Amino acid sequence: MYAAVLQGNIALASASSKGATAKKPVAAAGKRKGASKVVEESNSNQETIPFVSKDEIKSQIRSINEEVPDEIIDLLTDNLYNIKSRQYLDLFVQRVKESFVLKDNETSSDTTRKSEIKNVQESIKQLRGNICIFSRAIEHLTTENETALVETLQRHLIRSLCADMCDNIIRELDTSASSKTGQLSIEERNKIIQKMSEPNRSHLSKVNESLNGKNVETTLSRLEDAANELLQLSLKRPTKKNEKDLTLDIREKLKAKLTDEQDPAMILHLAITLLFYGIHAGRFVHAPGKAVPSLIKYLSKSLPNNINQRLQEMQEYVIQQSTTGTSSTQLSNEKIEFIKKLGLNAKENMSLTALANDAHES
Repeated sequence: MYAAVLQGNIALASASSKGATAKKPVAAAGKRKGASKVVEESNSNQETIPFVSKDEIKSQIRSINEEVPDEIIDLLTDNLYNIKSRQYLDLFVQRVKESFVLKDNETSSDTTRKSEIKNVQESIKQLRGNICIFSRAIEHLTTENETALVETLQRHLIRSLCADMCDNIIRELDTSASSKTGQLSIEERNKIIQKMSEPNRSHLSKVNESLNGKNVETTLSRLEDAANELLQLSLKRPTKKNEKDLTLDIREKLKAKLTDEQDPAMILHLAITLLFYGIHAGRFVHAPGKAVPSLIKYLSKSLPNNINQRLQEMQEYVIQQSTTGTSSTQLSNEKIEFIKKLGLNAKENMSLTALANDAHES
């Protein structure tokens, strides 16, 4: 902290020394030596050096920063007192104050940057954790030979969360990308990546290429490599406890969204997502709207008939509204609220019998 104070003194002292070693005027040819000496003394006497007291010097130095120790102040006071120049003292104080301001700005900038880096890293970790959670549902559906649904879910997961994770890495490496809001397109990413130097360009080109594919495992592996190699961010697989925490966090966010939702299409979408979680051992799907009919069909194998009937009614209503803007049959608020209730009451290993009874009562 005090280096600026001492350096300011040294810098000014050096400048003063240079001025003090200026060449003496040479007597003009043909003039007497005595006359030259008189001229030099006359010029020297014309320069007046304002006197500065030690108390004033101490006061000025103390005004620079209250944390400067007394021993530093005493040392500087002695050095500056020998010069006895108010101009020198004022310049010294000004220079050192500027140094402190510059140092404070650098510290503030460093703190802001560290905070930004931490936020980016946390965002990448969160995205990666969610991708792992949603991948579990895809793995489950793969074992049940739901090929078309698996392909749809993989492509959606890659183009949403995997793409977001890639954009976070790109924006951390290239600040120019930060000016672009929202998700980057494949073309935008490629344009930014091609301007990068190696190894950034090589790693991110592979990631960008996989974002146009349909294999989550390959894409995630390339993202993990890029984060590790380019950001020195080691991404470990979530532990069972981490997975449990992430799953509960996703569930609570979905329930909160469903509670406030008024759009029938979105109510059905959220309810189906939560029903999948309740029926299939706490697994969550990250699905686009177009996958909802396929998910309803898949879940129908596990749901009671009366629940399936309610879901089919809601689905037909939503499809008619989305295609024509109107529906030939109106769906009562009670039926819409029942679908919402299905989602809100969904929990891991839920009782299907209880669901059926609720449907009968409604």
